Amino acid sequence: MIISAIAAISFISLVFSSYYLTVNFKYKRYLKKIGCNSDSNKNNKEENTSGIKENFFILKINFIAEILGKKIKKSFPSNYYLKLISLTEELFYFNNTKISPELIIGYKVLLCILMMSAGIFILKSKILIFIGGVSGMVLGFFIPDIFLRSIIKKGILKLEKELPFIADLLFITTLSGQNIYNSLKTINEKFNSSINKQIKCFLNNINMGVGRDEAYKNISEKNSSEIFKSFIFTLKMAENYGSSISDVINRKASFLRFNIYQDFEKKTRLLSIKILFPLIFLILPAFILLVCGPLVYLIAGNLIIK
Repeated sequence: MIISAIAAISFISLVFSSYYLTVNFKYKRYLKKIGCNSDSNKNNKEENTSGIKENFFILKINFIAEILGKKIKKSFPSNYYLKLISLTEELFYFNNTKISPELIIGYKVLLCILMMSAGIFILKSKILIFIGGVSGMVLGFFIPDIFLRSIIKKGILKLEKELPFIADLLFITTLSGQNIYNSLKTINEKFNSSINKQIKCFLNNINMGVGRDEAYKNISEKNSSEIFKSFIFTLKMAENYGSSISDVINRKASFLRFNIYQDFEKKTRLLSIKILFPLIFLILPAFILLVCGPLVYLIAGNLIIK
């Protein structure tokens, strides 16, 4: 078993080293494409031109993963590839991290190979090797999706917490007589929040001559938060039917604050129920042992003496 594992590791190392040598000449072009210089990474290890600190080894792994993704993406269903595109776009809006769908596919392949190899070489029984290999491959395939969705979920929660304050600022700016376009432009310039990229996307669509309905539709499609979509739909309807924008935004801001207050109340009520689990399973058994332990010891000692 040890000899076969050493032989497999040597073979994998040989394959990866050969692949590394064949694609290494493309690496400099990849660094230029992302705005990074290989010499500055080796010597200074400072920030690249995009302002992101990158490790030289991570850049190499990203480069290999992206090449693998470009070669294998045709084997994935088109619907799944479109879903990856929407996930990467949403990640850029929430976390300011721009990655390609090919990079995610490449990491899926690398993690599948890594997790499957770990399951094969660690386990001994043939059945366990098969189960561990298949389980590791499935787990490695879905790890990037889980990681991306967790980051996007945090961004959505942050946006939903900031949305009532954005609505209050919109209410104040519209009270001064400005329309919704100028109000959003003022907020985008003066207030730094997670919603700025969505506002910038809306303003860019308007500046390029896209209709307001289409611009509202584009900004809604780029965000999976239902609360945010409801807020955009309210602005759209108020503008289409000629309602007072300031009154509509004020009522919507009050409604959003009420929803946040209800969420906090719900979490507070659930907190007392969650406290019961450590109380019953951890504190109560220790208390019983502390109180009843000496009694059991005395009773058992008396019985043995008799």
